[in-house]
Amino acid sequence: MKNHPYYIQQLSQQVWFRTPDSGCTKEIVEEAFNSLIAQLSLLFANVIDSLTPKQINFLLAVADGVSNFSSKEVLNKYKLGTSANIKNLRKATLEKDLIDVLSGNIIEIQDPAFEYWLKYVYR
Repeated sequence: MKNHPYYIQQLSQQVWFRTPDSGCTKEIVEEAFNSLIAQLSLLFANVIDSLTPKQINFLLAVADGVSNFSSKEVLNKYKLGTSANIKNLRKATLEKDLIDVLSGNIIEIQDPAFEYWLKYVYR
């Protein structure tokens, strides 16, 4: 959860509820994590429903760590349209508080649970 305080607290609570007196195991942590993602799935699905297909594909590219969005390979792989469209996709997802633009023009998904969900549940 990339040290996100809210999610660390939620995950810790889920683990605490599942842990018997004999102690916590890796399986308990994984089960708690999967439960947390499942609880958030409806919220994330609603976010996806408010986006265009190209905006979703842009977020998938960001989640995959893409940095050169205007390369022909990336434009084709993620079906982003033209390189001129990248500016609009970035602006739209930034205005919806879905991405952060860090120094060095690095783009990342703002919510680490949403990023995980995009990569491993939505896809």
